[in-house]
Amino acid sequence: MVTDILNQPNGGIFEVMCQHLIKCKSIKREEFISHLTYTDSGKKDIQRYLEILIAAELIRNNNDIIQIGDIPLLSQWDGSDPTFTSFFRAELLSKIMSASNPNIRYFQGVIRRLFDEKQVKEDHLEVIVRESKKEAGIEVPSGEHLGGQMDFLKQFLRYFRFTLKIGDVHLVQLPADMLHVVMEYLISKKPNKSLNLYTELFPAIDKEFIPIIKNHSTGDLLPIAEHRVMDPRIKLHFHFCVIPDGGRMLVIGNKQYNQIKGGNE
Repeated sequence: MVTDILNQPNGGIFEVMCQHLIKCKSIKREEFISHLTYTDSGKKDIQRYLEILIAAELIRNNNDIIQIGDIPLLSQWDGSDPTFTSFFRAELLSKIMSASNPNIRYFQGVIRRLFDEKQVKEDHLEVIVRESKKEAGIEVPSGEHLGGQMDFLKQFLRYFRFTLKIGDVHLVQLPADMLHVVMEYLISKKPNKSLNLYTELFPAIDKEFIPIIKNHSTGDLLPIAEHRVMDPRIKLHFHFCVIPDGGRMLVIGNKQYNQIKGGNE
């Protein structure tokens, strides 16, 4: 079977596996699999998920000794279980965005196409996946049915909390907690320095984590992202400010800003 980001039931299993491996630090592949399941069918499933995580470079494999990969954002996790999910989701997205393997990388196209919509009908999801795979150079025969992957896709999108299903329509959303984790991480890379919103922060989010820019020539954000960053509640988490001649302004509440720093006002 081809290693494909959607050949798994949901992102939750990736999260469990990586959290367990972080605690183990380094372990033989077979021993790791045995820690997670005792059944033959379960071992085959875990092996398949493990191959996906290796392809996404979240896990490293060296002569069947596995360990967690390079996880700069997740390494900032404070160790409390309730926050692990938000950090892991963001790290997983980062690996998808930077993946060299087209069977992992195509999912960034799925997210971008999804975020270009306010809502998506059930039957349009397969169109989005086909277009994204084609863009990544993956051939999908026109007569091939992607029904099984569509079930996995819907679960994966719910795991990220990118969609909320109402009837046969999936409402598209950008979770605030995930965006905040990403923003905090990018700000932390620039200690004692503010980031310009439109020339530094937003392009970094778009390139490294979540496709949020609608037009790269103008810097305009996708409506779903603009709605989230213009929400006045974001000022509870960050300190926005203005630097003279600092370029384009973002309106939050009734004030304009062009820079962001860590901490709140």
